[in-house]
Amino acid sequence: MLFGGYRFESCPDYKRAINMKSNKEHRFQDNPKEQEFHDKFKEMFEISSTTRNSLSAIIFGWKDASINYPNQYLTDKEEDICLNLIQWLGSPVGQGFLDSCGFVKKD
Repeated sequence: MLFGGYRFESCPDYKRAINMKSNKEHRFQDNPKEQEFHDKFKEMFEISSTTRNSLSAIIFGWKDASINYPNQYLTDKEEDICLNLIQWLGSPVGQGFLDSCGFVKKD
């Protein structure tokens, strides 16, 4: 598959299934904003393998100046941690944090 001129089939984790899961999905009924953050973040990974490369590179850096591949890939558990953190940003406490950082909530 070519994306942005780059070939990702040679990437070792390219074909690894998207298995991200939250350990707090029970909160969705009372906190729909958490579900929105969770679902939108997870959807990014289902659209393109480039997102997985970028998330891994945020944590581990890029392998070289061409920024095609990260130094190493996140494990499933590490991806779950990222998903849970993003979900937390949708919680009332997370929304308060974003507000204190100057982000304005759009409805």
